[in-house]
Amino acid sequence: MGVKGFPTLKIIKPGKKAGNPVVEDYQGARTAKGIADAVIEKMPNHVKRIGDKSLDGWLKEGNDTPKAILFTNKGITSALIKALSVDFLGGIHFAQIRDKETASVARFGIKTYPTLILLPGGDQQPVTYEGEMKKTPIVEFLSQVHAPNPEAIWSGKVEAKDSSKKEFKKTNKKAPKDAKEEKQPTLEEIKEAFNKQAREKLQQQKPLKQEKPKANTPSSQASSDEKFTESEPDADETIILGGDDAIPTPSASEESSPSATPTAETFPAITSLALQSELNQLCLGAKASPCILALLPPVENPGSILALSSLAELAQKHSRRKSHLFPFYAIPASNAGNAIVQEALGLKSVESTEIVVINARRRWWRRFTGSDYGYLALESFVDEIRLGEGAKTKLPESLVTQAEGKPITEKHDEL
Repeated sequence: MGVKGFPTLKIIKPGKKAGNPVVEDYQGARTAKGIADAVIEKMPNHVKRIGDKSLDGWLKEGNDTPKAILFTNKGITSALIKALSVDFLGGIHFAQIRDKETASVARFGIKTYPTLILLPGGDQQPVTYEGEMKKTPIVEFLSQVHAPNPEAIWSGKVEAKDSSKKEFKKTNKKAPKDAKEEKQPTLEEIKEAFNKQAREKLQQQKPLKQEKPKANTPSSQASSDEKFTESEPDADETIILGGDDAIPTPSASEESSPSATPTAETFPAITSLALQSELNQLCLGAKASPCILALLPPVENPGSILALSSLAELAQKHSRRKSHLFPFYAIPASNAGNAIVQEALGLKSVESTEIVVINARRRWWRRFTGSDYGYLALESFVDEIRLGEGAKTKLPESLVTQAEGKPITEKHDEL
Protein backbone atom coordinates (compact mmCIF):
# COMPACT_ATOMS: atom_id res chain seq x y z
CA MET A 1 0.00 0.00 0.00
CA GLY A 2 3.02 2.29 0.21
CA VAL A 3 2.20 3.48 3.73
CA LYS A 4 5.00 5.67 5.13
CA GLY A 5 3.34 7.21 8.16
CA PHE A 6 0.60 6.61 10.68
CA PRO A 7 -2.27 7.08 10.77
CA THR A 8 -2.88 6.67 7.02
CA LEU A 9 -6.32 6.21 5.45
CA LYS A 10 -6.78 4.54 2.07
CA ILE A 11 -10.01 4.55 0.04
CA ILE A 12 -10.28 1.37 -2.02
CA LYS A 13 -12.83 0.77 -4.75
CA PRO A 14 -13.08 -1.98 -7.38
CA GLY A 15 -11.31 -1.32 -10.64
CA LYS A 16 -12.34 -2.22 -14.17
CA LYS A 17 -10.64 -5.61 -13.87
CA ALA A 18 -11.19 -8.07 -11.05
CA GLY A 19 -8.31 -8.13 -8.59
CA ASN A 20 -7.06 -4.67 -9.59
CA PRO A 21 -8.72 -2.23 -7.19
CA VAL A 22 -8.24 1.52 -7.35
CA VAL A 23 -6.49 2.82 -4.22
CA GLU A 24 -6.68 6.51 -3.32
CA ASP A 25 -4.94 8.33 -0.47
CA TYR A 26 -7.24 10.31 1.79
CA GLN A 27 -5.89 13.84 2.10
CA GLY A 28 -8.71 15.42 4.09
CA ALA A 29 -9.20 16.27 7.74
CA ARG A 30 -8.67 13.54 10.35
CA THR A 31 -12.17 14.02 11.74
CA ALA A 32 -15.25 11.81 11.60
CA LYS A 33 -17.10 14.33 9.43
CA GLY A 34 -14.19 14.76 7.00
CA ILE A 35 -13.73 11.01 6.57
CA ALA A 36 -17.47 10.40 6.20
CA ASP A 37 -17.77 13.16 3.55
CA ALA A 38 -14.91 11.61 1.54
CA VAL A 39 -16.43 8.13 1.62
CA ILE A 40 -19.92 9.39 0.79
CA GLU A 41 -18.54 11.23 -2.23
CA LYS A 42 -17.16 7.95 -3.61
CA MET A 43 -20.45 6.07 -3.25
CA PRO A 44 -22.23 5.13 -6.50
CA ASN A 45 -25.47 7.04 -6.97
CA HIS A 46 -28.45 5.46 -8.74
CA VAL A 47 -30.98 8.00 -7.46
CA LYS A 48 -32.58 10.10 -10.21
CA ARG A 49 -33.48 13.74 -9.53
CA ILE A 50 -36.87 14.52 -11.00
CA GLY A 51 -39.31 17.44 -10.90
CA ASP A 52 -42.86 18.34 -11.86
CA LYS A 53 -42.11 18.22 -15.60
CA SER A 54 -40.26 14.89 -15.58
CA LEU A 55 -42.35 12.97 -13.00
CA ASP A 56 -44.93 11.52 -15.41
CA GLY A 57 -42.28 10.35 -17.85
CA TRP A 58 -40.31 8.64 -15.08
CA LEU A 59 -43.42 6.92 -13.71
CA LYS A 60 -44.22 5.50 -17.16
CA GLU A 61 -40.77 3.93 -17.49
CA GLY A 62 -41.30 0.28 -16.62
CA ASN A 63 -44.76 0.65 -15.12
CA ASP A 64 -44.59 -2.80 -13.53
CA THR A 65 -41.23 -2.08 -11.90
CA PRO A 66 -41.43 -0.98 -8.24
CA LYS A 67 -40.32 2.59 -7.57
CA ALA A 68 -39.38 4.54 -4.45
CA ILE A 69 -39.55 8.34 -4.21
CA LEU A 70 -37.89 10.39 -1.48
CA PHE A 71 -39.46 13.81 -0.97
CA THR A 72 -36.92 16.06 0.73
CA ASN A 73 -36.18 19.71 1.46
CA LYS A 74 -32.44 19.18 0.92
CA GLY A 75 -30.54 19.75 -2.30
CA ILE A 76 -28.16 16.85 -1.81
CA THR A 77 -28.60 13.08 -2.02
CA SER A 78 -27.93 11.47 1.35
CA ALA A 79 -25.63 8.49 1.84
CA LEU A 80 -28.57 6.40 3.06
CA ILE A 81 -30.67 6.75 -0.11
CA LYS A 82 -27.55 6.15 -2.24
CA ALA A 83 -26.88 2.91 -0.37
CA LEU A 84 -30.49 1.78 -0.77
CA SER A 85 -30.37 2.44 -4.52
CA VAL A 86 -27.37 0.07 -4.71
CA ASP A 87 -28.93 -2.60 -2.48
CA PHE A 88 -32.05 -2.73 -4.68
CA LEU A 89 -30.33 -2.00 -8.00
CA GLY A 90 -32.28 -3.59 -10.83
CA GLY A 91 -35.27 -4.32 -8.60
CA ILE A 92 -36.50 -0.91 -7.43
CA HIS A 93 -35.97 2.42 -9.19
CA PHE A 94 -35.17 5.36 -6.88
CA ALA A 95 -35.90 9.05 -7.36
CA GLN A 96 -35.62 12.22 -5.29
CA ILE A 97 -38.00 15.19 -5.46
CA ARG A 98 -37.43 18.58 -3.83
CA ASP A 99 -40.09 20.31 -1.73
CA LYS A 100 -40.26 23.16 -4.24
CA GLU A 101 -41.78 20.85 -6.89
CA THR A 102 -45.25 21.88 -5.73
CA ALA A 103 -47.30 19.85 -8.22
CA SER A 104 -45.54 16.60 -7.28
CA VAL A 105 -45.81 17.39 -3.57
CA ALA A 106 -49.55 18.04 -3.88
CA ARG A 107 -50.05 14.96 -6.04
CA PHE A 108 -48.79 12.64 -3.28
CA GLY A 109 -50.14 14.72 -0.40
CA ILE A 110 -46.73 15.30 1.19
CA LYS A 111 -46.90 17.21 4.48
CA THR A 112 -43.50 16.64 6.12
CA TYR A 113 -39.92 16.10 4.97
CA PRO A 114 -38.29 13.74 4.37
CA THR A 115 -41.07 11.35 3.27
CA LEU A 116 -40.49 8.06 1.45
CA ILE A 117 -43.18 6.79 -0.93
CA LEU A 118 -43.20 3.23 -2.32
CA LEU A 119 -44.89 2.54 -5.66
CA PRO A 120 -45.32 -1.27 -5.86
CA GLY A 121 -45.90 -1.16 -9.61
CA GLY A 122 -48.82 -1.86 -11.90
CA ASP A 123 -52.20 -0.77 -10.58
CA GLN A 124 -51.24 -1.04 -6.90
CA GLN A 125 -51.61 2.11 -4.79
CA PRO A 126 -48.61 4.01 -3.34
CA VAL A 127 -47.65 3.27 0.27
CA THR A 128 -46.05 5.75 2.67
CA TYR A 129 -43.14 4.67 4.86
CA GLU A 130 -43.87 5.67 8.46
CA GLY A 131 -40.81 4.37 10.32
CA GLU A 132 -37.44 5.76 11.31
CA MET A 133 -35.05 6.92 8.63
CA LYS A 134 -32.66 4.03 9.23
CA LYS A 135 -31.44 1.42 6.81
CA THR A 136 -32.70 -1.76 8.49
CA PRO A 137 -36.40 -0.81 8.77
CA ILE A 138 -36.40 0.81 5.31
CA VAL A 139 -34.89 -2.31 3.73
CA GLU A 140 -37.60 -4.37 5.43
CA PHE A 141 -40.26 -1.98 4.12
CA LEU A 142 -38.96 -2.02 0.53
CA SER A 143 -38.52 -5.81 0.63
CA GLN A 144 -42.30 -6.11 0.50
CA VAL A 145 -42.11 -5.57 -3.24
CA HIS A 146 -38.64 -6.85 -4.09
CA ALA A 147 -35.85 -8.69 -2.32
CA PRO A 148 -32.60 -6.74 -1.88
CA ASN A 149 -29.62 -7.87 -3.88
CA PRO A 150 -27.63 -10.60 -2.10
CA GLU A 151 -24.44 -8.78 -3.02
CA ALA A 152 -24.22 -5.41 -4.72
CA ILE A 153 -20.75 -4.35 -5.90
CA TRP A 154 -19.44 -1.12 -7.40
CA SER A 155 -20.16 -2.02 -11.01
CA GLY A 156 -23.78 -2.85 -10.19
CA LYS A 157 -23.40 -6.58 -10.88
CA VAL A 158 -24.98 -9.04 -8.47
CA GLU A 159 -23.71 -12.38 -7.28
CA ALA A 160 -25.62 -14.83 -5.11
CA LYS A 161 -24.34 -15.61 -1.62
CA ASP A 162 -24.38 -19.10 -0.19
CA SER A 163 -26.18 -17.73 2.88
CA SER A 164 -29.22 -16.93 0.74
CA LYS A 165 -29.63 -20.57 -0.25
CA LYS A 166 -29.08 -21.70 3.33
CA GLU A 167 -31.84 -19.43 4.57
CA PHE A 168 -34.13 -20.69 1.83
CA LYS A 169 -33.44 -24.34 2.78
CA LYS A 170 -34.30 -23.67 6.43
CA THR A 171 -37.92 -23.23 5.42
CA ASN A 172 -38.06 -26.72 3.95
CA LYS A 173 -38.02 -30.04 5.83
CA LYS A 174 -34.87 -32.09 5.55
CA ALA A 175 -35.22 -34.93 3.07
CA PRO A 176 -34.61 -38.53 4.17
CA LYS A 177 -31.14 -39.91 3.51
CA ASP A 178 -32.44 -42.43 0.99
CA ALA A 179 -34.47 -39.85 -0.87
CA LYS A 180 -33.32 -38.64 -4.25
CA GLU A 181 -31.31 -35.40 -4.04
CA GLU A 182 -33.43 -32.48 -5.11
CA LYS A 183 -32.27 -29.76 -7.44
CA GLN A 184 -30.94 -26.69 -5.62
CA PRO A 185 -33.02 -23.53 -6.16
CA THR A 186 -31.54 -20.80 -8.36
CA LEU A 187 -31.15 -17.19 -7.30
CA GLU A 188 -34.16 -16.19 -9.39
CA GLU A 189 -36.29 -18.88 -7.69
CA ILE A 190 -35.20 -17.64 -4.28
CA LYS A 191 -36.14 -14.07 -5.21
CA GLU A 192 -39.48 -15.14 -6.62
CA ALA A 193 -40.36 -17.07 -3.45
CA PHE A 194 -39.35 -14.09 -1.33
CA ASN A 195 -41.27 -11.60 -3.50
CA LYS A 196 -44.40 -13.75 -3.43
CA GLN A 197 -44.48 -13.64 0.34
CA ALA A 198 -43.70 -9.92 0.28
CA ARG A 199 -46.55 -9.15 -2.09
CA GLU A 200 -48.99 -10.98 0.14
CA LYS A 201 -47.79 -8.94 3.09
CA LEU A 202 -48.07 -5.72 1.08
CA GLN A 203 -51.78 -6.32 0.48
CA GLN A 204 -52.30 -5.72 4.18
CA GLN A 205 -50.69 -2.27 4.02
CA LYS A 206 -52.92 0.78 4.03
CA PRO A 207 -52.63 2.48 0.61
CA LEU A 208 -51.75 6.13 0.25
CA LYS A 209 -54.60 8.34 -0.88
CA GLN A 210 -53.34 10.59 -3.64
CA GLU A 211 -54.53 14.16 -3.96
CA LYS A 212 -55.14 15.86 -7.26
CA PRO A 213 -52.59 18.63 -7.94
CA LYS A 214 -53.90 22.14 -7.40
CA ALA A 215 -52.74 25.18 -9.28
CA ASN A 216 -50.17 27.34 -7.44
CA THR A 217 -50.13 24.97 -4.47
CA PRO A 218 -47.43 26.24 -2.07
CA SER A 219 -44.76 23.82 -0.98
CA SER A 220 -45.40 22.27 2.39
CA GLN A 221 -42.87 23.22 5.02
CA ALA A 222 -41.04 20.69 7.12
CA SER A 223 -42.99 19.99 10.28
CA SER A 224 -41.34 20.38 13.67
CA ASP A 225 -42.65 16.97 14.69
CA GLU A 226 -41.23 14.96 11.77
CA LYS A 227 -41.23 11.21 12.16
CA PHE A 228 -37.54 10.99 11.37
CA THR A 229 -34.58 13.20 10.62
CA GLU A 230 -31.52 13.03 8.44
CA SER A 231 -28.68 13.85 10.82
CA GLU A 232 -24.99 14.47 10.28
CA PRO A 233 -22.32 12.79 12.42
CA ASP A 234 -20.66 14.81 15.15
CA ALA A 235 -17.06 15.82 14.55
CA ASP A 236 -15.83 13.97 17.64
CA GLU A 237 -17.26 10.59 16.74
CA THR A 238 -15.85 7.65 14.82
CA ILE A 239 -18.05 6.45 11.97
CA ILE A 240 -18.63 2.73 11.44
CA LEU A 241 -18.90 2.61 7.67
CA GLY A 242 -20.88 -0.58 7.53
CA GLY A 243 -23.53 -2.58 9.35
CA ASP A 244 -27.23 -2.04 9.12
CA ASP A 245 -27.59 1.50 10.41
CA ALA A 246 -24.02 2.84 10.31
CA ILE A 247 -24.41 4.24 13.83
CA PRO A 248 -21.60 6.58 14.91
CA THR A 249 -19.94 5.45 18.14
CA PRO A 250 -17.16 7.04 20.18
CA SER A 251 -13.74 5.50 19.61
CA ALA A 252 -12.37 3.58 22.59
CA SER A 253 -8.86 4.87 21.95
CA GLU A 254 -10.13 8.44 21.92
CA GLU A 255 -11.87 7.95 25.25
CA SER A 256 -8.77 6.51 26.90
CA SER A 257 -6.22 8.92 25.44
CA PRO A 258 -6.65 12.66 26.14
CA SER A 259 -4.13 13.51 23.41
CA ALA A 260 -6.31 11.74 20.83
CA THR A 261 -9.23 14.13 21.36
CA PRO A 262 -9.88 15.81 17.97
CA THR A 263 -9.85 19.59 17.77
CA ALA A 264 -12.03 21.77 15.59
CA GLU A 265 -10.47 22.17 12.17
CA THR A 266 -9.71 25.64 10.93
CA PHE A 267 -10.11 26.57 7.26
CA PRO A 268 -8.36 29.24 5.18
CA ALA A 269 -10.48 32.39 4.99
CA ILE A 270 -12.07 33.20 1.64
CA THR A 271 -10.48 36.02 -0.37
CA SER A 272 -11.51 39.53 0.66
CA LEU A 273 -11.76 42.17 -2.09
CA ALA A 274 -10.89 45.55 -0.60
CA LEU A 275 -10.99 47.54 -3.87
CA GLN A 276 -13.93 48.20 -6.15
CA SER A 277 -11.68 47.69 -9.19
CA GLU A 278 -10.97 44.14 -8.04
CA LEU A 279 -14.69 43.42 -7.70
CA ASN A 280 -15.37 44.86 -11.15
CA GLN A 281 -12.61 42.86 -12.81
CA LEU A 282 -13.28 39.51 -11.14
CA CYS A 283 -17.07 39.41 -10.92
CA LEU A 284 -18.86 42.27 -12.71
CA GLY A 285 -17.17 42.37 -16.12
CA ALA A 286 -19.07 41.25 -19.22
CA LYS A 287 -16.89 38.14 -19.46
CA ALA A 288 -16.47 37.50 -15.75
CA SER A 289 -17.04 34.03 -14.31
CA PRO A 290 -19.78 33.41 -11.72
CA CYS A 291 -18.91 34.55 -8.20
CA ILE A 292 -20.46 34.07 -4.78
CA LEU A 293 -20.22 37.31 -2.85
CA ALA A 294 -20.59 37.82 0.90
CA LEU A 295 -21.60 41.48 1.19
CA LEU A 296 -20.56 42.30 4.74
CA PRO A 297 -22.06 44.91 7.11
CA PRO A 298 -19.97 47.81 8.49
CA VAL A 299 -19.77 46.18 11.92
CA GLU A 300 -18.87 42.53 12.37
CA ASN A 301 -21.61 40.47 14.00
CA PRO A 302 -22.30 36.76 14.76
CA GLY A 303 -24.13 36.34 11.44
CA SER A 304 -21.24 37.64 9.35
CA ILE A 305 -18.72 35.56 11.31
CA LEU A 306 -20.76 32.37 10.79
CA ALA A 307 -21.30 33.12 7.09
CA LEU A 308 -17.57 33.61 6.44
CA SER A 309 -16.72 30.48 8.45
CA SER A 310 -19.25 28.33 6.54
CA LEU A 311 -18.10 29.64 3.16
CA ALA A 312 -14.46 28.98 4.09
CA GLU A 313 -15.26 25.37 5.04
CA LEU A 314 -17.30 24.88 1.87
CA ALA A 315 -14.55 26.30 -0.34
CA GLN A 316 -11.94 24.09 1.31
CA LYS A 317 -14.12 21.00 0.90
CA HIS A 318 -14.47 21.54 -2.85
CA SER A 319 -10.78 22.39 -3.13
CA ARG A 320 -9.87 19.00 -1.64
CA ARG A 321 -12.22 17.32 -4.10
CA LYS A 322 -10.52 19.25 -6.91
CA SER A 323 -13.94 20.19 -8.20
CA HIS A 324 -14.27 23.22 -10.45
CA LEU A 325 -16.31 25.53 -8.24
CA PHE A 326 -16.86 29.27 -8.75
CA PRO A 327 -14.87 31.49 -6.38
CA PHE A 328 -16.10 32.92 -3.07
CA TYR A 329 -15.29 36.53 -2.16
CA ALA A 330 -15.91 38.62 0.94
CA ILE A 331 -16.81 42.23 0.13
CA PRO A 332 -16.33 44.51 3.16
CA ALA A 333 -18.50 47.60 3.64
CA SER A 334 -15.42 49.77 3.10
CA ASN A 335 -15.37 48.62 -0.55
CA ALA A 336 -17.50 51.09 -2.52
CA GLY A 337 -18.65 48.23 -4.71
CA ASN A 338 -20.53 46.73 -1.75
CA ALA A 339 -23.05 49.59 -1.66
CA ILE A 340 -23.23 49.76 -5.48
CA VAL A 341 -24.11 46.06 -5.79
CA GLN A 342 -26.67 46.17 -2.99
CA GLU A 343 -28.36 49.26 -4.46
CA ALA A 344 -28.44 47.80 -8.00
CA LEU A 345 -29.94 44.53 -6.74
CA GLY A 346 -32.47 46.22 -4.50
CA LEU A 347 -30.93 44.94 -1.27
CA LYS A 348 -31.39 47.13 1.77
CA SER A 349 -29.54 45.16 4.40
CA VAL A 350 -27.47 47.53 6.50
CA GLU A 351 -26.61 45.46 9.55
CA SER A 352 -26.88 41.92 8.13
CA THR A 353 -24.80 39.90 5.69
CA GLU A 354 -26.07 39.39 2.16
CA ILE A 355 -24.89 36.38 0.16
CA VAL A 356 -25.49 36.49 -3.60
CA VAL A 357 -24.23 34.67 -6.67
CA ILE A 358 -23.64 36.84 -9.74
CA ASN A 359 -23.09 35.59 -13.28
CA ALA A 360 -22.28 38.76 -15.22
CA ARG A 361 -21.47 36.87 -18.41
CA ARG A 362 -24.97 35.35 -18.58
CA ARG A 363 -26.61 38.36 -16.91
CA TRP A 364 -28.31 36.69 -13.94
CA TRP A 365 -28.02 36.70 -10.18
CA ARG A 366 -29.55 34.91 -7.21
CA ARG A 367 -29.85 35.74 -3.53
CA PHE A 368 -29.52 33.44 -0.52
CA THR A 369 -32.81 34.06 1.28
CA GLY A 370 -32.25 31.95 4.38
CA SER A 371 -31.65 33.33 7.86
CA ASP A 372 -29.30 30.51 8.85
CA TYR A 373 -25.73 31.01 7.62
CA GLY A 374 -24.65 27.56 8.82
CA TYR A 375 -22.61 25.18 6.69
CA LEU A 376 -25.47 22.86 5.66
CA ALA A 377 -27.74 25.74 4.61
CA LEU A 378 -25.07 27.35 2.43
CA GLU A 379 -23.98 23.99 1.04
CA SER A 380 -27.56 23.34 -0.09
CA PHE A 381 -27.68 26.81 -1.71
CA VAL A 382 -24.41 26.20 -3.58
CA ASP A 383 -25.53 22.72 -4.69
CA GLU A 384 -28.72 24.19 -6.15
CA ILE A 385 -26.67 26.65 -8.18
CA ARG A 386 -24.29 23.94 -9.40
CA LEU A 387 -27.25 21.77 -10.46
CA GLY A 388 -29.05 24.66 -12.17
CA GLU A 389 -31.95 24.53 -9.73
CA GLY A 390 -33.93 27.50 -8.46
CA ALA A 391 -35.17 30.70 -10.08
CA LYS A 392 -32.64 33.21 -11.38
CA THR A 393 -33.18 36.98 -11.59
CA LYS A 394 -32.02 39.13 -14.50
CA LEU A 395 -28.92 41.10 -13.60
CA PRO A 396 -29.32 44.90 -14.03
CA GLU A 397 -27.40 45.97 -17.11
CA SER A 398 -26.16 49.08 -15.31
CA LEU A 399 -24.20 46.93 -12.87
CA VAL A 400 -22.21 45.34 -15.70
CA THR A 401 -21.93 48.60 -17.65
CA GLN A 402 -20.35 50.49 -14.76
CA ALA A 403 -17.88 47.68 -14.30
CA GLU A 404 -16.86 47.89 -17.96
CA GLY A 405 -16.04 51.59 -17.64
CA LYS A 406 -12.82 53.07 -16.40
CA PRO A 407 -11.84 51.87 -12.96
CA ILE A 408 -12.88 54.32 -10.25
CA THR A 409 -9.93 56.02 -8.63
CA GLU A 410 -9.89 54.98 -5.02
CA LYS A 411 -8.29 56.93 -2.19
CA HIS A 412 -5.51 55.42 -0.12
CA ASP A 413 -3.63 56.71 2.90
CA GLU A 414 -0.20 58.04 2.13
CA LEU A 415 2.60 55.64 2.96
